[in-house]
Amino acid sequence: RLGHCDGGCKGAGPECMASVKAVLERSTWTSLDMSPTDRLNAAIAQNIRRQGLKGEGSTAQNPLQRRVYTALASLPCIKTICEVGFNHGNSAGLWLLANPTADVYFFDLFQWTGAVEGEKFLRQHGQEHGIRNVSRLMPITKGDSGTDPCPALLSGESGRPGARAGRAAGS
Repeated sequence: RLGHCDGGCKGAGPECMASVKAVLERSTWTSLDMSPTDRLNAAIAQNIRRQGLKGEGSTAQNPLQRRVYTALASLPCIKTICEVGFNHGNSAGLWLLANPTADVYFFDLFQWTGAVEGEKFLRQHGQEHGIRNVSRLMPITKGDSGTDPCPALLSGESGRPGARAGRAAGS
């Protein structure tokens, strides 16, 4: 869910919400250059195949979803992005490429080998694909996202440094 908060995000002001609405209503995502994300997704897929792993669904399978997520994450008012479900790291790479200055938090049970390999790949090769400062930008909470810290982060009560107003959450 992008823009998860049902209008109740602390600090997501009316200007930011208006920007989100404008992106969605005007289909501004149609003209985005998705080649950096496409190249990263291809490299992730190659890595997963090389490891002999199979995957679940991902943003790599849905071009429209990738475009909308990129357009929304790129808005200047988006300062924090929360992703529930890491899988192989396709959408993680998308968020990090789309908004290199946002604080991006990931939550996943990490019950599948693909998540471990996806994290390793992004940490080792993310910079080669245009992701800046991967280690700072990729804190991953491994466990149940329904318990603290995910709800606390979304509500603005986490106490995590860098959790700022203007949120987009994906799942």
